[in-house]
This record gives sequence, structure tokens and C-alpha cells, in this order.
Amino acid sequence: MFSSLMTPDCNFYQYIFELDIIFTNQFPTLAPPPKVGQKFKILMLNVYFEHPCEQFPHDYLLNLYIRFRIYITLTRTNRNLQIRRMKNRKLQILCNL
Repeated sequence: MFSSLMTPDCNFYQYIFELDIIFTNQFPTLAPPPKVGQKFKILMLNVYFEHPCEQFPHDYLLNLYIRFRIYITLTRTNRNLQIRRMKNRKLQILCNL
């Protein structure tokens, strides 16, 4: 079924891994102030990556990664907060009986 798929190069995996380390280490400190994406981009531009495809801009790849990681992080955080609220709500209802 997926026999014709090609895996990315090891350099790409290493590049994404390094970006992920920067994101996870810096997100708690950079998230509250405005223009989070620009601050991440400045930090992540220092990571070396030999881009194999000249038709796909490196800047676009970096912006896409930053947007995706921020979106996923906020989505998971909101989901976890909703689950906690629901559990607490049920507990409050039971305590009031």
C-alpha cells in the first residue's frame, strides 16, 4: 500500500529534531509576550540545514514548522484543561449533593 513512499533524508530529521529541542526549551518563556513566531524564527535561523530542494523556500519551511508547533501545543494544552474542568465539574456536582 505504501511501498512507493520515500522517507526524508537524515539531515532533515536532524534539522527537525534540533528545531524541536529549541521549541520545547523556549516555549514556556517565549509564549506569553506577543510576536512569539518571530522570536522563534530568530532563534531557529541559527540551526544549519542544507536545503535539498531549491523550489521549496527554506523560510516557508521554517514558518510552517513554527505555526504547526504552536498550533499543536495550544490545542493539546486546551484539551487537557477542558478534561480537567469536566472532571472537576463532576466532582463539584457530587460534592453538592
